[in-house]
Amino acid sequence: KAAKQAQLTAENDRMNSIRDSLKDSGVIATGIGSTAAATQSFAAQQRIDNAALIAEIQALNARADELSRRASLTESEAKAAASQSLAEIQKALEDQKAVAAKANEALARANAELAQANESAKANEAAKAAKAEAAEKVLADARLEAVASKTEAKKRAYAELNTRIALLENRKRSKTITEEEFKEQLAKFRQELGL
Repeated sequence: KAAKQAQLTAENDRMNSIRDSLKDSGVIATGIGSTAAATQSFAAQQRIDNAALIAEIQALNARADELSRRASLTESEAKAAASQSLAEIQKALEDQKAVAAKANEALARANAELAQANESAKANEAAKAAKAEAAEKVLADARLEAVASKTEAKKRAYAELNTRIALLENRKRSKTITEEEFKEQLAKFRQELGL
């Protein structure tokens, strides 16, 4: 939780930095250097965020491996392990949904900043070109972040579905559920994950 709070604080600081670089007495930053610095800061944060997402995906893959190991356990052990793993996967999916929501918020903020930048550009034609360039860069980076986050969310959803299918197949093999129950739960999982 502290790491998430630190990440949120860092993102707020980054967005404030970008906002400050886009205005200079009601107009955008007068120098390309300050715009470039803000853009580089935003890009660096995106790389950090993407690295965190990759680490989370690797953790999910490790959980999937653990579930495969647990498939060879006794029926009671397998049921206990499956319940615990399902809870962990559901929590990971909720975390990923939060990351995707955060990316959508960043995109909305970038769009709002772009709109504000376009309005300020009317005051100074020379500043308009620099402002539009900087705002487009921010928007493009935010779109890339949103696409990356949504892609990762999709990967996690498929990883969770595969894990759930493996658990269901294990239960079917151990005859704790029927073929019909297997199909019903599989359809429910797909619907729940939006796949």
